Amino acid sequence: TCLDYALIDKELSKESSVSIYNQSAENSEVADTSDLRRFINYLAYPITGMLTFGISFMMYVLSNSDIKKRNNCSPVKMASLNVQIFFGNAILALFSYTVLILLGIVLYGSKALTEQAVYLYINTFMFTISILSLSFLIGNIVTNKNLIFALSNTISLGISFLGGSFISQEYLSDTVKKIDIINPSYWCIRANEQLASVTEYTAQTLSPLFTNIFIQLGYSAAFISIALIIYK
Repeated sequence: TCLDYALIDKELSKESSVSIYNQSAENSEVADTSDLRRFINYLAYPITGMLTFGISFMMYVLSNSDIKKRNNCSPVKMASLNVQIFFGNAILALFSYTVLILLGIVLYGSKALTEQAVYLYINTFMFTISILSLSFLIGNIVTNKNLIFALSNTISLGISFLGGSFISQEYLSDTVKKIDIINPSYWCIRANEQLASVTEYTAQTLSPLFTNIFIQLGYSAAFISIALIIYK
C-alpha cells in the first residue's frame, strides 16, 4: 500500500494542548485537614498523661491524714468540698487543653481555624472532660505515691494505643474494638475520623459526632459518681 507522506506530515504538524493532572495539588486542602486531624487524635496521649499524673498527685496530697482531719473539722460540707476539689482539678484540665489546642493553631495556621477544626476542638474538649473524671476517680483509688507515675504512663499509653491515637482504628482487630467500648479515646477519635467525610455541617451530618460526645459524657458522669462515692 502506498503511504501518503504529505497527509502524515500534515497530521503530525498539528499542535494540541496537554495538561498534567496533579492529584496532590487538588487534595492539598484535604491533606492539611488530615494532618490537623492526626494531630488532634494524638492529643489523647498528652492529655491523658498530664491529667492522670497531675490530678492523681493532687488527690494524693489531699489524702494526707492531717489534711483530711482539717477538712473534716471545717464547716464546709463533704459534698461541697468534693465539688470544689473537682473544679480545682478542672482548672488544670482546661489549662492543658488550651495549651495543646493553641499549639495546633500555631503549627497549622489558618487550617486550624476552619469550621471542621472547631468541631474537632469541641470533641477533644469533651474527651478532656472524660479524662478529667477518670483521673479524679484514679486519684481517689491510688494511695501509693510510687504508683502514680507508673500508673499514669500505663493508662495514657494504653488508652491512646487502643483508642487509635498511634495506629488508625481501621487496623485495630475486632477484639480490640470490643474492648474499646469502655475507652473514651476510641469514641473521640472515631468521631474525628467521621468528621473527615463531612462537607456540609447540618444536624444530620453531625449526628455521629453528637452520639460519640454523649457517650463520652456518659462515661464522665459514671467516673465522677464512683469517685464521689469512694471519697466519702
